[in-house]
Amino acid sequence: PTEHRQLLRSLLKGDEPDRAEKVRNLISPSGSIEYARAVAEKYVERAITSLRVLEKSEAKDALEEAARFITKRSN
Repeated sequence: PTEHRQLLRSLLKGDEPDRAEKVRNLISPSGSIEYARAVAEKYVERAITSLRVLEKSEAKDALEEAARFITKRSN
C-alpha cells in the first residue's frame, strides 16, 4: 500500500533510535525478510562451493567463516 511505502521511506530517512525495529515490523508481514534471507543463503552456499578449488589455508577458512556469518548473525 502507498501509506506503507511512504512510512518506510520516512523511516529510512529518519534518525529515530528504534527505526530498524519499526522497519522490521512494517515489512515483516510481507515475507520479504524471509525471502531475502533465503536468497542470501543461496549466494553464501554458492560462494562456499566456489572456495572448494582453493587449497586448505587460514585465508580460505576465514573466507568461509565470513560467508557463513552473513546469514547466521541474529536479526
